[in-house]
Amino acid sequence: VPLVRNGRLFDWTRTEDLMALAETLRLTWYGTGLEHGRWDIPSLSLGLAGRGDRIAIEDLEARLGDTLLSGAGEVTLAGDIPSWQLSLTSEGVDLERLLALFPTDLRGEGSVQGTLLLAGTGLALERAEFASVVADVKRLRSDSGWGPLRLGKTRLQAKALPLLADGMGLEELLRTHPQGLVDLEPWRLSGQGDTVALGGVRLAQYQLTLANGKGRLNLELEKGRLNVDVPASQGPVKALSLTLRGKARLHAQGDATKGDARTLPWHALSAEQLQFQAGQVVVTTREGEYKIAEAFVKAGQLPLIVEGRALDWTRPQDRILVIRNAGMNILASELRHQDWSVDSVSLELSGRDDRLLVEAFQVRLAGTALTGDGELTLGKATPPWRIHLAGKRVAAGPVLAIFGAPFQADGRFDVELNLQGIGLNQDQLLRRTLRGQARLSGRDIQVQGMDVDKV
Repeated sequence: VPLVRNGRLFDWTRTEDLMALAETLRLTWYGTGLEHGRWDIPSLSLGLAGRGDRIAIEDLEARLGDTLLSGAGEVTLAGDIPSWQLSLTSEGVDLERLLALFPTDLRGEGSVQGTLLLAGTGLALERAEFASVVADVKRLRSDSGWGPLRLGKTRLQAKALPLLADGMGLEELLRTHPQGLVDLEPWRLSGQGDTVALGGVRLAQYQLTLANGKGRLNLELEKGRLNVDVPASQGPVKALSLTLRGKARLHAQGDATKGDARTLPWHALSAEQLQFQAGQVVVTTREGEYKIAEAFVKAGQLPLIVEGRALDWTRPQDRILVIRNAGMNILASELRHQDWSVDSVSLELSGRDDRLLVEAFQVRLAGTALTGDGELTLGKATPPWRIHLAGKRVAAGPVLAIFGAPFQADGRFDVELNLQGIGLNQDQLLRRTLRGQARLSGRDIQVQGMDVDKV
């Protein structure tokens, strides 16, 4: 190790002195109790060897708690400030100790094995990612303002997964640069576990993959059971439960929430090119449960976060944002609600101004079909709607049950309905707001239980 060079003391701040050192350096170093910022490493040993304008870091061993990490790296001396990179491999690091090393709100229990890549300039750590990793998580939590996030027993596998980019942890990266996770080099995360919950949304027994590519985050859900608890202020739906599989692209926009940990991490977030298959669907409303055996949904774009907050169906302007780019196909089978059932429902949805248009609408029940169209005006607090339905040789009983007729009927008739109303509350519709015309023609129709005074 040179002490005097060209008649002067060796200067560690001069690049040419450092490069001269690299030409001849051979050093083995061992230390204990290394601390710097978040880093607290009980013991560290390594070898240094000069190679041109670089210093190779060899035989590196660091102890983190009861775990030994091994690896190698190099320091590049060219430039005003030396840059460095390290590759560390471990067979099982304590998850809580590992997370404590990085600027993240995440805390958890479990073990992590894989290869961790670190890079920076001077003494600053600027980038950290798992080149490959397998994490067996017992529990993981985050209590940031846009949470709370809870993760149950889970196995996570990843390639090139970022932990730190541009000197920022994931939470800060999401708030200040929402496209950050998309613009990084390609990475992939897959998970299989018991539960993951964010606020009132919980996914159980799931298997999913999240990866970036072509300016989007690509989500594929191979299986899972989704449960959603809806606040009472957000309309007639109280809860939703279903099994789910499918895929979508997620697109984040804007940085209006920069530096504010109490808000959601994006100014806007939308799901695009959705294709989902749902089963065992139960929608709980104020009027009871609606059950669907199976449903298929395809959609072009669906907003999830608007102006830094979650989409709120009670706001007419939010509903208009949803339908503005609406392009959705829905097919559902075996729809049931209390005293009536439908074999299948299919329809296409599109948006025009503040109206949601229902086209190619078909309802099949009791071996017959009703076809038609309709629209829902979403720009008002209680949305008005209209619907047109027509069918030949339609079973009288199932149709009358759907509309809450105060009597029973057997037989078949030709039917054409032109109806309009306000809101979706069945009792209020029948008593106050339901208007329109119904044309029925048939033979041998048997009516039971009709009270003329109540019709």
